Amino acid sequence: MNNYKRYIVDIFNEYKCKNTFDELKCIPVYSNKKSIYAYLAPITFQYKLTSPEYVHLLSEWRKNNPIGFASIFKIDDIRTEKWIDGLVLNREDRILFMIETFNRKKIGHLGYSSFNFEQQSCEIDNVVRGIKGEYLGIMKYAMNSILYWGIKKLKLRNIFLRVLSDNKHAIDFYKNCGFIEIKKIPLFKVETIDEIKWVEKDDKQYKNPDRFYSYMQFDFDYLDKNI
Repeated sequence: MNNYKRYIVDIFNEYKCKNTFDELKCIPVYSNKKSIYAYLAPITFQYKLTSPEYVHLLSEWRKNNPIGFASIFKIDDIRTEKWIDGLVLNREDRILFMIETFNRKKIGHLGYSSFNFEQQSCEIDNVVRGIKGEYLGIMKYAMNSILYWGIKKLKLRNIFLRVLSDNKHAIDFYKNCGFIEIKKIPLFKVETIDEIKWVEKDDKQYKNPDRFYSYMQFDFDYLDKNI
């Protein structure tokens, strides 16, 4: 394990409260008035005791935002809990934060995943606004905060994301947050008994993609001009 990977794994384990006496660490979310608007609360290994409502919230938000995901399947709390345990908490290169107001109202979530440790880069992951029509601008403020944390605390040199190219609302949002599209990634439809998903395939035999990801890169100059 290289030094940077160990650095990231240690930080993520600390924020996820993997060890018994780890303290909960939250990231403040500032408004454009430079006042604290909310905070990013990491989903920790103790969430079943401290915040058991997370499971149902994530299930409902996933159901209500199908356009943001490249897969369709039956969503329930059992499957969501397995996803949190196996693909968020037990992945060393992934962390997910709940966006919470001061009265602990949960608005949505976002995080980091898919690190390239040699290049000190990763992707913004799982951006979902669960509660709509309230707290104007909170998703952009939350994005600004996690990007700033990633650059300053995680020492990231590049930040990317992938978004379905037919999700115009999301693409406009990311552009407004400082991301620039750099390429399109072809996706191909795969159907199984209980799931439909669109996956990337490198094999040249696959032609005529069914959909595309827009692959976007964050412009670091954006923070200097807007934060």
